[in-house]
Amino acid sequence: MTIKSTSVILGLGRTGLSVAQYLMNQGEAFIVADDHPSPDAVDRLKQIAPQTKICALAELVPHPNDRWIVSPGIPLTHPDVVRGRDLGVKLSNDVVIFSKDVSAPVVGITGTNGKTTVTSMAAFLAQQQRNDVVLGGNIGTPCLDLLTARASAYFLELSSYQLELADGLPLRVATLLNLSPDHMDRYPSVEAYYAAKGRILRNADVCVVASALKEFADAHGANDTVTFSDQSPRTADEFGLKAVDGELYLTRGQQMLLPVRGLPVQGKTHYLNALAALAIGACLDLDLEQMLDDLVRFEGLPHRCQKIERGDQIVWVNDSKATNVGATQAAVASLVELGPMILLLGGRSKNADLAALCHYLAAIPSIKLILAYGESRESFSTCLQGVAFQTFEDFDQMVEQAIRSANPGDVVLLSPACASQDQFSDYEARGAYFEELLMRGAA
Repeated sequence: MTIKSTSVILGLGRTGLSVAQYLMNQGEAFIVADDHPSPDAVDRLKQIAPQTKICALAELVPHPNDRWIVSPGIPLTHPDVVRGRDLGVKLSNDVVIFSKDVSAPVVGITGTNGKTTVTSMAAFLAQQQRNDVVLGGNIGTPCLDLLTARASAYFLELSSYQLELADGLPLRVATLLNLSPDHMDRYPSVEAYYAAKGRILRNADVCVVASALKEFADAHGANDTVTFSDQSPRTADEFGLKAVDGELYLTRGQQMLLPVRGLPVQGKTHYLNALAALAIGACLDLDLEQMLDDLVRFEGLPHRCQKIERGDQIVWVNDSKATNVGATQAAVASLVELGPMILLLGGRSKNADLAALCHYLAAIPSIKLILAYGESRESFSTCLQGVAFQTFEDFDQMVEQAIRSANPGDVVLLSPACASQDQFSDYEARGAYFEELLMRGAA
């Protein structure tokens, strides 16, 4: 069977179904290409567009006037996507379509780590001052589904996958939080991954970027920029941290904004998230004093350095969202001073450079034990030297050993540095199961 069509949705996951609903609302005919659609997705598509055909990607017959709308889970290097592009097919995605249909201001936020937290935090601050502020994209609601809302502003978390085809999004504020190697199973090089992230900066009215990435931002088309860092600000508009009389403050220029002890979540990573959110709000002309009042009410998100109470004088931390080396390094740095640490690693490594993480961890004397599970356990075993270390096939076994090994005053940190899909559906399922095992062990 061969299929011809003008609009083709590649992938029938959450994004593909969102695109299908959007195209139906627009009265546009389309087909769907997916090599292994789930039964639930097929049933949902039948509800949206009962007559729509589904085929495998290899069955598509590309034509120069076709538009293929690519879901984030399908790499642009897929042989059939390359075949279509070579024959003149126009590639697009839901973010590009959204950007052409939206009228209210859009804030786009990306980075290797912290995207969800900063998007949620910045949207929360805006929601306290303005009506009809909505968030979505890579977090929660797909961006095309948001167009049904009457919004005064949109806050979108954007992944590198979503930015690969986005060339000059008309964003009110583009935000680049940080960069570190990730998704090396998808990209041919770290430079290619960084370049995908950098696409968010082109054509934005103003860019909020980490100070260390200012040169990168300039090279990738950023215009007006506002920076933030963990250092004392060097300019009046820069956001940073400054110690005064033994007290550490969030600052803007020389203005002391808030002592960090007032924030619900502690650690340098969380201070940087707060600074980024404040910088975004400032770019939107939100009232700074009200933002500071509201900031102390933002409690953080599940599975991101989330403390779990067991009543045993041990600090248990669920950081299951840490699916790359940079996120784990940040979590360790934020918590290592609280006490002797037991660190829980493992999962699917995504071809990450685990040796760099091992070298970093080996230099921290307060890490008393490292446990690793799953597909990556042997990779950790080969590179961890000079540290007490154990491996486990199953996640359960690792957590049980952590419970046996922990003493009052210890910090037990689940920050895997790897994806979860070797044993779990996603990082949320892994984090929830970690909490379940802890509560079961406390009974």
